[in-house]
Amino acid sequence: MSKIIRITENAYDRLDQLALETGSSKQRIIDQALENLARKHFLEKTNKGFAALKNNATKWDEELNERDEWETINDGLEDN
Repeated sequence: MSKIIRITENAYDRLDQLALETGSSKQRIIDQALENLARKHFLEKTNKGFAALKNNATKWDEELNERDEWETINDGLEDN
């Protein structure tokens, strides 16, 4: 399904130039840009959550202990 959205003239010119330079369709370029932005946003949220965890000494100790438990569980298992 197609939808129509308005973009600035500058954005359209950049999109047009990218399409010419890469040989990709404008739709594909937009899809890739949105995917990259979504990944960036996910990593930023993850980093913020991880930073908050590290700033809480009790929760951070729990995290480290859980990691140690997982390492213990994995000891002796062969890699396939």
